[in-house]
Amino acid sequence: MKKQLSLFFIGFCSLMLAQNKPEQAQQPKVSKLAIAQARTLLRAGNKQFEAKNYGEAQALYKRALDKNAAYGKASFNMGNAMYLQKNYKDALPQFELDAKLATSKIDKAEANHNIGNLQMEEKQYSKAVEAYKEAL
Repeated sequence: MKKQLSLFFIGFCSLMLAQNKPEQAQQPKVSKLAIAQARTLLRAGNKQFEAKNYGEAQALYKRALDKNAAYGKASFNMGNAMYLQKNYKDALPQFELDAKLATSKIDKAEANHNIGNLQMEEKQYSKAVEAYKEAL
């Protein structure tokens, strides 16, 4: 009986480990080189952002996302650069993507808060309230 139970347990564990998680299957593989290049572009974008060169920062964040489409920091920063240029129409989908890519509750809350801020600027008050609720 112990042997059968052990075999069942080993088989069950093997089956569970063999399954792919859906989020892993959806995200494309990114090479280490592309990740490093994206990180370098993000840092360059951050320098431009700090210098209030938001257009240049946005372009660098876009290049970082071209290297690694799932790079949440680049996506978040690009949305902020668009927002500060009052490019609300393009910033909204960027912030929505940020909320989707968020790997922590804090990152998701920050993205939803930004969505709320943007919708306040657009005078879409009921949508802004919903976004702020999501941020909580």
